[in-house]
Amino acid sequence: MTVFDSTALLLTGMLVLLSLLLWLYPRRSSHLPPAPGFALPLLGHVHLLRKDPHATFRKWRRQYGDIFSLYMGRQLTVVLNSHKVIKEALVKRADVFSDRPVFSVE
Repeated sequence: MTVFDSTALLLTGMLVLLSLLLWLYPRRSSHLPPAPGFALPLLGHVHLLRKDPHATFRKWRRQYGDIFSLYMGRQLTVVLNSHKVIKEALVKRADVFSDRPVFSVE
């Protein structure tokens, strides 16, 4: 194998790896609520949820407010953290949010 072949193989591998990372990395829209930390490819923000997820969500509520977003794996999730915000989203604006996907946690 010549030096040219090795270089071409290395560059091709790096290009494939970069393309894969860009495809897997979650894209954020400027219209989304704020999100905590860094979302990992494929995992999203799951790595930030520790032993007590409810305590983490409480901390994020104090830091980001009643509405924030995060990725659970590759699924974008918007978290509503107060009765007022939940009522506005699911009752007053039900027509806007009625087609949201089913997201089950087991």
